[in-house]
Amino acid sequence: MKIEMKMWIKKTILPLLTLFILINVIIYFVQYQFVQIKIEENVLYIANSILFILSMIHILRSVHSLKNINPHGFTKIVYSGFIIRLFVCIIAAFIYIYLRSPHIHKVTLFSAMGIYFIYSLTEAGLLKWLLKIKNNHAKN
Repeated sequence: MKIEMKMWIKKTILPLLTLFILINVIIYFVQYQFVQIKIEENVLYIANSILFILSMIHILRSVHSLKNINPHGFTKIVYSGFIIRLFVCIIAAFIYIYLRSPHIHKVTLFSAMGIYFIYSLTEAGLLKWLLKIKNNHAKN
């Protein structure tokens, strides 16, 4: 499979980078309202950064696995990416709970979980696009 580099960057990296910047901008402009509902914006910045890095790694691994003739290789990479991201998020949540044990803000955890779902949906759409491109090249 040979995808033009500009198209690959435009369709995979730019949406993730745009999402990362958009979430950071939203957190920045809404942080004064976070004080009223006791959301820790630093935790959301960290969650956004972790999820962005994990999504970029997963997309790069997925693109590399598409070169494999065996379709099971791509499936293993996709499932392992989702599982790794889930476990990293669980570990990060446990670290947050351990460090802030008497004063845990549930709204902060649920907001970080919302960011997780946004990245999951975006990444699923990108992977669907990559498979569509691969199938179109295989037919030609």
